[in-house]
Amino acid sequence: MEAVAVKYALGKLSLLLNMGLELYNVSDEVSEMHLRLCMIEGFLKDAHSKRSTNPAVKQWVSEVRNVAYRIEDAIDTFLIDIEGNRLSSKLERLVNKPSKLKKLLNEVKAIRNTLKTISDLRTDLGITNTSAGNEENDRVPFRPTRPSDFDDSEIIGFDSDKHQIISHLLDTKIKRRVVLSIIGIGGLGKTTLAQKVYKSAELERRFNCRIWLSISQKFNEKTLLREILYSVQPDLRKKEPAVKDDELTSELRRSLTGMSYFIVLDDVWSIDLWEKLKTSLPDENIASRVLITSRFLDVAKAADGGIEPYELRFLNDDESLKLLLQKAFPFREPEVQHHLTDLKDVAKILANKCGGLPLALIVLGSILSTKNRTKNAWKRVNDTLNWHDETANRCSQVLLLSYVDLPYHLKPCFLYLACFPEDYKISTKRAMRMWIAEGFVPKEGEGTIDDRAQNYFDELLQRCLVQSTEKSWDGNCKQCVMHDLIRDMAIREAKEENFLTVLSKADDGCHLAFQKIRRATLQYAAPTFREDDIFLLSFTKVHRATLQYKPPTNFLICSANIRSLLLFGPYKFSNAGFRLLRVLSIEGADFRDYKIIHKGCLEGLTHLRYLGFRYCVLPQQFQFISFNSLKNLETIDFKGTSFDDNWAWYLFRDLCRPIVPNIFYSLWKVPSLRHATFCFFYCPPLPSKEDHLKNIETLKWVSLREIPKLKGNISLRKIGIMTHVSYDNIQQGWLSIKDLLKRTKHMVSLSLRVSHYRLGYVPILSEGTSDLPCHETIQSLYLFGQLASDLCVLNLHMLPTNLTKLTLLGSMIKEDPMSVLERLQCLTVLKLLEDSFTGAKLTCTERGFPRLQTLKLDLLLNLRHWDIKEGAMPRLTHLEIGQCFQLCALPDLQKVPTLQNLILSTSLHETIEAKDHYKIKHIPSVRTKR
Repeated sequence: MEAVAVKYALGKLSLLLNMGLELYNVSDEVSEMHLRLCMIEGFLKDAHSKRSTNPAVKQWVSEVRNVAYRIEDAIDTFLIDIEGNRLSSKLERLVNKPSKLKKLLNEVKAIRNTLKTISDLRTDLGITNTSAGNEENDRVPFRPTRPSDFDDSEIIGFDSDKHQIISHLLDTKIKRRVVLSIIGIGGLGKTTLAQKVYKSAELERRFNCRIWLSISQKFNEKTLLREILYSVQPDLRKKEPAVKDDELTSELRRSLTGMSYFIVLDDVWSIDLWEKLKTSLPDENIASRVLITSRFLDVAKAADGGIEPYELRFLNDDESLKLLLQKAFPFREPEVQHHLTDLKDVAKILANKCGGLPLALIVLGSILSTKNRTKNAWKRVNDTLNWHDETANRCSQVLLLSYVDLPYHLKPCFLYLACFPEDYKISTKRAMRMWIAEGFVPKEGEGTIDDRAQNYFDELLQRCLVQSTEKSWDGNCKQCVMHDLIRDMAIREAKEENFLTVLSKADDGCHLAFQKIRRATLQYAAPTFREDDIFLLSFTKVHRATLQYKPPTNFLICSANIRSLLLFGPYKFSNAGFRLLRVLSIEGADFRDYKIIHKGCLEGLTHLRYLGFRYCVLPQQFQFISFNSLKNLETIDFKGTSFDDNWAWYLFRDLCRPIVPNIFYSLWKVPSLRHATFCFFYCPPLPSKEDHLKNIETLKWVSLREIPKLKGNISLRKIGIMTHVSYDNIQQGWLSIKDLLKRTKHMVSLSLRVSHYRLGYVPILSEGTSDLPCHETIQSLYLFGQLASDLCVLNLHMLPTNLTKLTLLGSMIKEDPMSVLERLQCLTVLKLLEDSFTGAKLTCTERGFPRLQTLKLDLLLNLRHWDIKEGAMPRLTHLEIGQCFQLCALPDLQKVPTLQNLILSTSLHETIEAKDHYKIKHIPSVRTKR
């Protein structure tokens, strides 16, 4: 990280030199400092290799990093002062500019003296200048792939464990509720094994209700009970008012009464957890089961003393070698066998040293996949590791190597992911936009900056430092999580590098003054604080802060140098001097009765590039906020956020067009804005001037009435358009969309919806008006609403020819659309949702849907029969059939041998007769969903 910090500092110095600051000889001083820092940069590789054995070298590296941070802070502060001067009067600029330059000069001189001292110490410590060493030469270029290349369809060595656990869970001789525990150290594969058990078809058929809960160390009893209740009764999640805390137990017991349930509690740390949950779960002697994974034997014994815990074993030598090589050669090229012959001996040594721990083998194998396939390259990996006798330490060493081995440009990206809470499903687009806002992804290079960020993420995925949980329509990872051990390692390294600090205990103090920490993550658990607590955090040199879980009610943050601030939960905070802030992301906060939202609350944030208020409630005052000072803003994310506390209009949104405060007029003037996302029922008005929104790439959602304002040639790639039922000029709206599509050459995603599909029509796909096939760049199409008043049949000429993902909802198509859709040669994802099809029969013919991988049917209330011909959907792997109440039998799924995952509604699953099980017995994972 010190090399990354120095690189950023050199970039800032170059920027300053290009400004030509001759007054007070500032340029000369900056030029000399640039030269000294360049010289020091050449010695960092040797210093990094020596710091683990020499504390003095470690301190020297730390001082280099701190100087680099000082340079960055000084220049960013000066740039803000200069920007402020431009907004001042001419007289004020004449008076203030010399003083600002003199202030900068004094700081530059102080830093230069520090650099001289650091340079002198280098000689005493014996640090030499080294060029790229063997480790760099060993690394092979990253090979971009799809997430499917990283997925493991098998769990090596766990087959017998899986069958034994399933056998225990299915044993109906024991009628009482049984709690079975899988125990083992971190990284042994407990969660992976539990997932395979949970998804097994046998358990799908056996239990009425199945629930998975991920338990963090800081669990909240009420939150867990509420999640179980919502899993049993999903409709309650939307019910207002919500179920009260003191009613949760009784409501949950009532919901589970008479049901045979199977609940997985993953990663339990405390004996108290089960003690607090068990009274809320009825035991009616109908063979309900609970599966716990934990690292602690006492947790397992306390949960059910009558059942022997299942202690997960380590992999043997052969299994370890197989798993290591599987990750080292993920692409299975024809020449693999040749390499295996040469590398097998050193591979055995590496595999055996992992002590049979799957996580260590997976990560180490992923490291080897980035190295040249030579004995010397692999031996150097072995020499790098500081092996210990304890298996846990071996795993820690492998995980640490996975970070040390990262290319310099990936290290800050990886550490930044630790800003998100434990077990949090991280949106990859959101994370990558934060990376870009922080400057971790260079603006220059091959492809677009988004392409480079995607390559960065794909390499982290290939190295198994993150795990994909969901894919997007283009095949890339949509959401990911970090394994808790990898996240713990990232947090430790981030703290060591002064990149990010995590504070999660109440005794960390209510007044925290950090003089040297550049970034901080604060994660407070709900029960820790009183309602009237007021916490003051003075971050003098904090660069990143994340507040996670429920904090104290009043939270005051003062910081001069903070770069990123992420808040998760109902926070109330005061923005005191965030002058250098680049990322501000707030999720799940209610600001209606808090007075920090005022006209000038965003003023002075010149460096801000990412602004997010996700799932928040903002007060009326927000409409007066000015975005004029956000000159560098690139992303604004208001997903799920409402702008006042008056929901009456929302209840009648189907009958009228909502009134939205005109709060974003100043936002559209920001020339750097690239991504803007809003909640679909709050569509902000667009600017009428043609020179605005020139660089916009993502715009969701915007009213159909506003589309004519998008003039000129714009860079849109993704757009979501909303029309309300009061807007009856559908034909004119469609003409506006067609005109927009003609002027956008790179549109890949188009989403259209009406406020209620039963009362209005989507302005698209009308007979004789659709020319979407001309737009070959469109790959994703989302349509919510009736297609046209007289349209009952879908024609192929209405759809883009290169469509990859299609979602239809409320389309009210009367004739079978499959005969048309199955001819889309590029379609990989198809979702036919509520009332998209109103007929009674669907038919998939031979050789239809040649590339379809994911298919979802839900709330097709008239569907009675689905016929699948032999050879249809030859690549289908994921199928979900939801609430299609009149569908009495499964289609002939045995004709789709590629199916890997099947999700059925509970009602449909219950109607499957024993004679129909042959249709699904070949599918590895069969699950039910309410």
